[in-house]
Order: sequence, then structure tokens, then C-alpha cells
Amino acid sequence: MAKKLKVCWISAGVSSFIAGYLAKDVDEFIYIDVEDQHEDSMRFIKDCEKALGKEIKIIRSTEYKNVDEAIRGQGIIKHPQTGYAPCTAILKKRVRKMWEQQHSDYEITYVWGFDCTEQNRADLMEQVEPEFNHEFPLIEKNLYKADTHGMAEDLGI
Repeated sequence: MAKKLKVCWISAGVSSFIAGYLAKDVDEFIYIDVEDQHEDSMRFIKDCEKALGKEIKIIRSTEYKNVDEAIRGQGIIKHPQTGYAPCTAILKKRVRKMWEQQHSDYEITYVWGFDCTEQNRADLMEQVEPEFNHEFPLIEKNLYKADTHGMAEDLGI
């Protein structure tokens, strides 16, 4: 039987943080850092750590440091037919996939910060990533993104 691991990917947005906070039993909070994300992102991550009383693991692409490097390295901003965007694919998705490969001996549950207006997005996530379990605390509690902002303020964020 595989070991279990519940993970919340923090996006430097309030919704993902509150989703993980509501889930309560998250084993790992992970943030994928990109060099040119908003300058306040790391302060937000540190505030989340204080509110959670738990470290947020920070991981990065080993191939490119920022959006500009990814675009130059791939020679494309966004493919007009497929929608492929190297900055998202390489700096975020590829980094998560590499993390998943390193944890292939775990049964993983992901906690996502989709709000109650994003049921279609949650359904799609379950379809495209059936190898993982998924939890959607904001949808389960019928919360909107605006609700999460008030909750974060109550937690000092």
C-alpha cells in the first residue's frame, strides 16, 4: 500500500491558501517560485507560513528562472492554435510534474483553491489528472474568491 500525501499548491493567491487552511490535514504546502513574479509574493508566502504554523516548501525550475528566459528559450510566447505557453508549461507545470515523479511512491491528494464558480474547472482537473485524488474545499463550502479575502484578513494576511 502506497504512503499517502496531501498537498496544497500555493499560488501566492488567497484562494489556494484558504483552501489549504480549510482542508486542515495538509501534509505539504508547496509554492513554485518564478523570479519575475510579483515582488510581494514572497512576503505573502511568509505570512501564510505564520498563519499555518507550517513551512511552505519553495521549488523552482532548473531550466529557466523567469518568463523572459522561457519565452526566449522556446522561441514562442503562445502558440496560436494549441494555446501552448512556455512560461506556464515550463516554469509551473513541468516543475510540478518533476515533483510528482520524485513522489511517485505516494498516493497523492491535491487540495485546490477553485471557488464555487469554478465547478467546471474542478471537473476538468479530475478528468485530466485521474491518477490523483482531488479536494476542492471552497466549492464544498460554497465560497467565492471574495469570501476568501475576508477569511485571510481574519487570519492576519
